[in-house]
Amino acid sequence: MTLADGTVMRRGDKLILIHLWNEHVPEIPPGGPTLVWGRKMACMMARSFQQLAEFLAGNPELDKALAIRADLALATSRHTGQLVRIMQHFGFEDVPETGSISWKQQIHRFGENILGLLLVSAVNPESARLSILWRERSTVMISRTALDRRYGCARRTAECQLEGELHESPAVRHV
Repeated sequence: MTLADGTVMRRGDKLILIHLWNEHVPEIPPGGPTLVWGRKMACMMARSFQQLAEFLAGNPELDKALAIRADLALATSRHTGQLVRIMQHFGFEDVPETGSISWKQQIHRFGENILGLLLVSAVNPESARLSILWRERSTVMISRTALDRRYGCARRTAECQLEGELHESPAVRHV
């Protein structure tokens, strides 16, 4: 596989698999997500990628990892495309699944979906939906080079420098 920046991935190459830590996602307001909530979430994601780039730069034993991979299993088919587009905003690219998955993998995925439904039911029963049982999976990747270029050197993006100003700005309060 060749990523958009020319990074060539071969069977056996090292990858770093990342995971969204649900407990760190800001609570969605009762009326649903707002622009301020979305902005906060985007800034938190960007900061996490900056911290990942810093961590990788400080750990030369991970230099052989060519890319960072995220397996998205949060959405039903109706929302999967939207989730992939959000990750593309952060520099990730969609990696289509090649071939079909075995029946063992299908059973494993369904078991993960059951576990996900049980966890959501225990932690946030109001958001537990049976649709969790049919969530789809997508894989996104960003090359190590693209991650370093975009998030390296402890850079703070201009958009996230505004994070603290969102609540202060009179223009935002009057929107």
